[in-house]
Amino acid sequence: MGAMDKTFAIIWTTPQPGSSGLGTRRFSKEEAEALANQLNEEHGEFLHRAIDTATEDPAVVLAAMRSADAADVAQIVNYPDQVAAEAAATSTELLPRLDEKLIWLKPEVLSADVSAA
Repeated sequence: MGAMDKTFAIIWTTPQPGSSGLGTRRFSKEEAEALANQLNEEHGEFLHRAIDTATEDPAVVLAAMRSADAADVAQIVNYPDQVAAEAAATSTELLPRLDEKLIWLKPEVLSADVSAA
């Protein structure tokens, strides 16, 4: 494989605006794609992609990466607020009302008990 076949580089960006770059080392397509996948697995805070520097404009690729990444940015969860909201949505009654849970049985009144009274 000659040097002419190695036109691919790694371009990267982060969710924060202004953090991006283009690697200076050139790879074959297969090497660059494998490296981009490896970097994405090892450094999830960055988005890496193989780019063909001979045919692709880095600015256009970077803009596309940022717009795609913006849709996938994870939302920050404030767990104490979430727990408080869930607790407020549930019943505040600690013990159930017994009247709703019990079946009251009335004693049978026998005719002999009634006549004795």
